[in-house]
Amino acid sequence: MKCLLCRYLIGSADPGWIERVENELATLRNAGANSDAIFERESDPERLRRAHDLWDLDPKRAFDAFLNLAQGGSVWSMAAIGWAYETGTGTPFDSRQADEWYRRACEGGSDAALLGRARLARMHGDPPRPKTS
Repeated sequence: MKCLLCRYLIGSADPGWIERVENELATLRNAGANSDAIFERESDPERLRRAHDLWDLDPKRAFDAFLNLAQGGSVWSMAAIGWAYETGTGTPFDSRQADEWYRRACEGGSDAALLGRARLARMHGDPPRPKTS
């Protein structure tokens, strides 16, 4: 292998290094967006934490918990529901629903939702808009 960086990465690879890098990238992404600030404005952060902890254990229950919070006005949950629809986590993939929930979260000030809408547009094109008369 000629690439010095590749040799270094493969030679220094230990179990779990990819997960650590992904976690660090997620932290940087969240720091760049205002996810933490949005979270701190939420009225029931404990319910948000419990719902978030369910993603790995029971994605359907997590989706239902976030949907309930989002319908009650939780901006952070609106972005989470957009992500769930975008990725098919806990619910079937639905780019229109993802865009709609991201739009609502954007209206509430979520930078993460704005990034989600950009991802959707890049991958699937702009969503169809309702006809106006």
